[in-house]
Amino acid sequence: MIQSPQTFVIRQECDKAAFQNGFRRPQNENAGWSSYTSTTAQGTLWLASDGGENWFFALDHAGVVNELGVAPSNISGPGLARFQFPNLTTLYEILPRLYQLAVSLPDAP
Repeated sequence: MIQSPQTFVIRQECDKAAFQNGFRRPQNENAGWSSYTSTTAQGTLWLASDGGENWFFALDHAGVVNELGVAPSNISGPGLARFQFPNLTTLYEILPRLYQLAVSLPDAP
């Protein structure tokens, strides 16, 4: 279950992960999902946590969803697809690739 509202620690980790990976424009939080956009990458990135070890991101960029090479999770939330990771380290491993794809791919399948 997504932690809603986000705790201070979760919010700080989401802000840090987004900022370090090109999504430097915070938007808002809705149902525990913080959203971010970029001036250089297309689409919106949402980040969330269950308050334990699990971290999640969601995307609304169809091109990235199709090319990312990660199986989507069945968790409900924003965007076209949501992805689950067992810890922050694993989340950080995929975010640079996500940004590269969002910069280079059109927002279409």
